[in-house]
Amino acid sequence: MQRDLNFFSVYTSPIDSGSRLDKTSTICIAVAAVSLVCVVGLTVIFAVAGHFTDKKTASIENYLKSDSVTQAQSALEAQTGGLQALNKYAQTASAEASAFSATARPDSSVLAKAAKAMPADVTISSVTYNSGVYVLSCGSTSQLSAAIFAHALTENGFTGVRYASVAKNGASYDFTITFSGNGGASK
Repeated sequence: MQRDLNFFSVYTSPIDSGSRLDKTSTICIAVAAVSLVCVVGLTVIFAVAGHFTDKKTASIENYLKSDSVTQAQSALEAQTGGLQALNKYAQTASAEASAFSATARPDSSVLAKAAKAMPADVTISSVTYNSGVYVLSCGSTSQLSAAIFAHALTENGFTGVRYASVAKNGASYDFTITFSGNGGASK
């Protein structure tokens, strides 16, 4: 008679059934104990790391509150304020330069040619220029100098020459001459 042997079947004896539950319980308890040890170990590691991190943070905070750092901060703030003042100055200077560039300015060669036509006793106290029109505030020792100056300007190629009334001011005479054109001066 031949017997079939099945080596893959699990053999359980009625006596082992109670001990099998004990093995399962033991395994569960062992896994729970290992998990508990891991959790406690990780907690200790994090607490120690946190303690060292707190010490390092406190050390850094104390350094940042030290005199050398606060003096450096004060110096940096002073330099920053100076830099801001320089930037504001540069912006203001740039705006003023732009405004000056847009301002109409008289041609110096025109003024030089007008000065050559001026009688010797005439002095110019101010020059006003606007869109090609020159206004000269003048003074002289002679009442006729205003007419002579206006005529000389006309003879030298200036246009729209006219002078306002001559007013006596002590020993001198004040008048204003207005003219336009460039008197043949090249720009």
